[in-house]
Amino acid sequence: TWLVLLSTALATASAVPDKSICYYASWAGYRPGNGRFTIDDIEPNLCTHLIYSFVGLNDNGTIRILDSWHDIVLGGFAKFNRLKIKNRNLKTLVAIGGVNAGSETFSKVAGDSNLRAKFVNEAVKFLQKYGFNGFDLNWMYPARRGGSPADKSNFSKLLAELRAAFNPHHFLLTAAVSAPGYLIDTSYDVPQLSIHLDFINVMTYNLHTSHDGKTGQNAPLYASIIDDTPFEKDRNVDACIRNWIKKGAHPNKLVLGIATFGQTFTLANANNHKLGAPTKGAGIPGPYTRQTGILGYNEICEIVKRDKCIIVWDD
Repeated sequence: TWLVLLSTALATASAVPDKSICYYASWAGYRPGNGRFTIDDIEPNLCTHLIYSFVGLNDNGTIRILDSWHDIVLGGFAKFNRLKIKNRNLKTLVAIGGVNAGSETFSKVAGDSNLRAKFVNEAVKFLQKYGFNGFDLNWMYPARRGGSPADKSNFSKLLAELRAAFNPHHFLLTAAVSAPGYLIDTSYDVPQLSIHLDFINVMTYNLHTSHDGKTGQNAPLYASIIDDTPFEKDRNVDACIRNWIKKGAHPNKLVLGIATFGQTFTLANANNHKLGAPTKGAGIPGPYTRQTGILGYNEICEIVKRDKCIIVWDD
């Protein structure tokens, strides 16, 4: 339901968060039982920015509402933006894309000057119509998953044109981006992103999944002792953020993602359950998220309480 991102500004004596960005998954309202989470359940004072996920992008550059029943008929957009009445400092954004959207449509629109202009115009009108303060681009990912090698430069062009159109209205422009260093060069002109975006949401999670064939942490802070190759040593939060800065991102614009979900695995041998143990696939779905390989924090809490699990820390 929630994905929390934190940006930290360095003070003289300590670090304090100046931005706390929270994604709201609109489909959480359809989940059963304790898993159901609606806009009415949101505490608007917990976050400085709330992002509504998702709307879609059409091949002709127009914006597609993915769930008109929830977003329009039931007033999802309106309810979400009314949270600003309870917190006058709150900013709301809408995210476009997401992992299920792939890359092909974004690649097509970003690569055509006429389609870019169409989308930019549509984005401004969308924000004005529904009352959001900005757009969060969730293109997953430029030059990958059906995209083109030209996506890297075309993404920068799209951001520059959106920035120019947004500035007169003081709209926010943000993007969710890949975290690991080995993926950055393929998809992003980092200095350009740092110029045009208000902040950069770095997806420092899903760094190890069931696709690895072995157990691993969703978002390890540092490399583990079992990470013995340069590729593996790159897949941790510390290395990801350092790589973004090294490649030209302004540190004040980087927002570190904290996922309120965990990766799950089916062990190849139930007696071998250490970090790095061989696996034979994803874990079974949870009762609320209903997705193999993933459990929400609420599901994990219920399992720990019900089954009296042994909790092991990797120090």
